[in-house]
Amino acid sequence: MPRFRRITHSNAFAYSSESCDRGWQLLEMCVSTFPPTPTFDPYLRKHLQTYSMTSSRATDYAVVAARCESHLRQVKKYGARKLAPSLDEVTSFRRGRLLVKVHFADGSSKAIQLEIGTTAGSFVESVCKRMDFENPQYYAVYSRSDESDLMMFEREYVLDVIARHRFEHEARMQLLQNLRTQSSPRPHITAFETHLTFRRVIFSPDEPLGLENEALTNMVFWQMMNHLTRGEYRCTLEEAFDIAAVMVRTSNTDFDLDKRCAGTDATRQAFYKKYILAMHLDSVTMVEWARQIDRRMPDLRKQTAHQCKRELVETLSTWPLFGASFFRVHKPKCDRVNLPQEALLCVSSSGIKFVDLKTNVTLITYGYREVASWRYGPDHVNIKIGGLVQKVQRNIRGYTPHGQEVCHIISLYVEKMALQVAQANEKKKNTILKT
Repeated sequence: MPRFRRITHSNAFAYSSESCDRGWQLLEMCVSTFPPTPTFDPYLRKHLQTYSMTSSRATDYAVVAARCESHLRQVKKYGARKLAPSLDEVTSFRRGRLLVKVHFADGSSKAIQLEIGTTAGSFVESVCKRMDFENPQYYAVYSRSDESDLMMFEREYVLDVIARHRFEHEARMQLLQNLRTQSSPRPHITAFETHLTFRRVIFSPDEPLGLENEALTNMVFWQMMNHLTRGEYRCTLEEAFDIAAVMVRTSNTDFDLDKRCAGTDATRQAFYKKYILAMHLDSVTMVEWARQIDRRMPDLRKQTAHQCKRELVETLSTWPLFGASFFRVHKPKCDRVNLPQEALLCVSSSGIKFVDLKTNVTLITYGYREVASWRYGPDHVNIKIGGLVQKVQRNIRGYTPHGQEVCHIISLYVEKMALQVAQANEKKKNTILKT
């Protein structure tokens, strides 16, 4: 409370405009970082409301005061930030340009403006508004740590997550440096780089994908291609030919395609190789791969890249695991079911599945109507199958650093299923009443 009181007092009685400007900047930063005490809260709100009115004294600072009121409401709703703003944040804030780069699945990126108190939920909404995407609840932003990409959740502050990953990276690099000896090689020390990725995580077969939006089509297309490249989706050889041909068509300009196709067979085969799915790379010879891709290319080149991507995404949307999120789970356990030491957990609109990493065979599968509860810890996830009235109940447990993300996606699908059931019951009720 003394900090807020001193700042508001200096703003009210400052004789220097420069001092007053800095005071308002400091106040905005404070209300974006932590809330006042309940005792001082009404006095601070009254101070901001006074300056946000169009009086002669408050005219210059009415906009800043209104922003402070908005920040104050948010920080009271979500709580204080876990970490204090860094020097870089303060410097960028004083310049009025706190920007962060957001990456998409196709490799493109966009700079999005942040506030010090921006939460992941509001950040996703701003990106969706910028890209003209509907249903922001279907999307998520991920921050890259040294180990993997971790989802940011609605109530988390974006800059807190980035700062935490920076501290973890610096601590790991310091440990590597301390372990170095004269006889051991010099460790590879890398600087931390903020890397945010924007993805769609919820797909519903009952709703249109919105592929009229070229940016959305592009993002979904490359998300699916990344899953295919990692072998998380299985497809037939004929489907692999179609996918490779579309990737060649959409990843290159017409000029590049003309240049490559005019080259020798060896040059063309080497060019096509990077677009072939690893699971089918050795199924047929490179000569056959080149022949199959060349056979499909004339028809694909009659269409635009967006049309090719859209048709392929519409085809992939009929696959059972379309839009699934995949998680590697170590030592999965399920009552009365033998599972390997490591398996792939698939969470999709149809339910949850455990898939064998080597054979890609589905080991167990459950719909969301069978899922009774779900919990997570720092390194594990626990899913309970079967209700209280059912005789057979099973507990599924596995070790993964993405337990919170797994539970978050399951809860979104369960909420969506419950809403659909309620709407169907309401529709049925209205039909009965009309008759």
